[in-house]
Amino acid sequence: MGNSLTHTVSSACEWLISQQKPDGHWVGPVGSNASMEAEWCLALWFLGLDDHPLRPRLGNALLQTQRDDGSWGIYLGAGNGDINATVEAYAALRSLGYPEDHPALHKASTWIAQKGGLRNIRVFTRYWLALIGEWPWEKTPNLPPEIIWFPNKFVFSIYNFAQWARATLVPLAVISARRPS
Repeated sequence: MGNSLTHTVSSACEWLISQQKPDGHWVGPVGSNASMEAEWCLALWFLGLDDHPLRPRLGNALLQTQRDDGSWGIYLGAGNGDINATVEAYAALRSLGYPEDHPALHKASTWIAQKGGLRNIRVFTRYWLALIGEWPWEKTPNLPPEIIWFPNKFVFSIYNFAQWARATLVPLAVISARRPS
């Protein structure tokens, strides 16, 4: 077992080194899901950059990754569709001007309804919909920005969260307080 593990780790290291660029970085595809493209598209629209040249490309990427059942998965190749990724992709395509009766949107709408509709979406998806005026702020959890002042020993101190979570919580707290639309 030890030799096998050592060989595997050694092989992996050799492969990584062979892929490294002369200045020390690596290049490779970033795998994500439809939510990433959809949220990027929605953010550009919300910021008034609805004519940004990336938006149509993001829309095309969304259309290409829609599953046969009308949903989008939480990751490419996922066994099942995801209500949040599907709702966000639907909203992004609508923000691009695709009509409700477009075949992709019709299939997505049907799938969303079959999964119980918007009552089953996560908090982050609710925030995105509230930002574009499609979800009432009153039904979006309030996250006060004052959380940044909670002491480290406090259960809900942002410093008890991973760095990536803090980078999400603080902007959400500001958005929650400002409630722009």
